[in-house]
Amino acid sequence: DDSNKKFSKKKFMPMVRATPCLDAIMPNNRSRDSGNTILVKEYSGGSIFFISANSTASLRGATGDVLLGDEIDDNPPSAGDEGDPVSLLFKRGESFSGGIQVLASTPTTLGTSAIWSWWELSDRCLWYVPCPHCSTWGVFKWSPKSLIKAGPSFYFEYKPDKLTEAAMVCASCGK
Repeated sequence: DDSNKKFSKKKFMPMVRATPCLDAIMPNNRSRDSGNTILVKEYSGGSIFFISANSTASLRGATGDVLLGDEIDDNPPSAGDEGDPVSLLFKRGESFSGGIQVLASTPTTLGTSAIWSWWELSDRCLWYVPCPHCSTWGVFKWSPKSLIKAGPSFYFEYKPDKLTEAAMVCASCGK
């Protein structure tokens, strides 16, 4: 819970407050409002729960159609005596058809890396989105423009002179 509180306070909420469209829908933390605390964020259209992989009660207590697991290789091998934390997380979304499951992690040791094992089990599909300007469908690539080789893709461009800006650029039309 300490890591979740730190992430919520130091990274998530500053990102929300710096993003006008998110700031408009996310209320401030209120200690007397169980729907809006450091670890639970309720907003118009949904909820966000910050849950620890070693807390079976937390893993059982929330459901959702978008399930995100971060730093999977740092998870304990079992959440108490109930099994793999990622499997428990994914069970929380079984009642939602068309749900999204995303795992992210820095791989650790080849052969024992949990994220590598999950990647091998995945469908490895790509998430295509249309360009709002030319309607070309492409895949997000998190690379500088110089590394884009071929095909319609979008990339996010880091602008070091403007630390608060990023741009999604279509490789097909350039907008």
